[in-house]
Amino acid sequence: MLKRFTALSFSIVLMLIWLMPCSAQTAENDVTQAVVTTVEAAEEASADDAAVEEVTAEEVAVEEKAEETSSGIPMPTKKTNTETESKKGFFASLAYNFEKTFIRDSRWTLFLEGFRNTVLIALCSTILGVIIGMVIAVVKVLHSQIDRPNILISILNFIFNIYTTVIRGTPAVVQLFIAYYIIFKTSDNYIVVSIFAFGINSGAYVSEIVRGGILSIDRGQLEAGRSLGLSYIQTMINIVLPQAIKNILPALGNEFILLLKDTSIAGYIGTLDLMKAGNIVRSRTFEPYFSLLSVAAIYLVCVILLEQLVKYFERRMARSDRH
Repeated sequence: MLKRFTALSFSIVLMLIWLMPCSAQTAENDVTQAVVTTVEAAEEASADDAAVEEVTAEEVAVEEKAEETSSGIPMPTKKTNTETESKKGFFASLAYNFEKTFIRDSRWTLFLEGFRNTVLIALCSTILGVIIGMVIAVVKVLHSQIDRPNILISILNFIFNIYTTVIRGTPAVVQLFIAYYIIFKTSDNYIVVSIFAFGINSGAYVSEIVRGGILSIDRGQLEAGRSLGLSYIQTMINIVLPQAIKNILPALGNEFILLLKDTSIAGYIGTLDLMKAGNIVRSRTFEPYFSLLSVAAIYLVCVILLEQLVKYFERRMARSDRH
């Protein structure tokens, strides 16, 4: 029994003696690995610091060069013609903005459609306004010149007076909204709504223009026509109005020009007019200058052409008077 215990004890001691070097080697390996890891981290940190120092040195060099340039010391750089480069930059920018505003995505079609709608609205509104204005002017002049006007003329004169007062006393954009949201609330035809609104607005102003033209004609012309057996309406249409139109032609031309420019608010109800097209292109290109200045230039050209057209008709009428 004693021999077995002694042999077991001796075996345990030998095992412990064998395990101690292994554990010591393992601990030594762990320590070595930790030291290596620390050294690598230190080397990486030193490398990062060196890179930062190099970047800082480059920045300092750039700053020193900038300071040298600002201080007036010439630097060994390539000489360029600044004036030529600025000209090239201006024309290149102009060409780029033109391409972006008109050519890209066929945006010129928006301007073309907007211009067409603008001219259509202005022309039709002017015709409607002239018709309404002439009817109102004739009724007002008839009411003022007849000694005993009948009830129908009195009622029409009262209604037309209210009409001219209300239309001339309210903004055109409010009238456009009323026409779209109240009168034509079930219609989505923006062109028709715009023509109606601007025609009604123009009729109130044209009526006063035509009435002033009729009153400028000597009343003897009216009496001469009546003495020839013509009715009041026939005398007004065949004798008085042709002479009055010659007097009011510049004012009518000015009214048409104002109406053409007033159509720029038609886009508030969704009408694709010229101004609306310019705003759409501006929102897509994020370039307000070129698109808006292009719209202004188109309006300016249209107004100049209208002025020349009115002057042409004035010369023709003046020539007919001389002959």
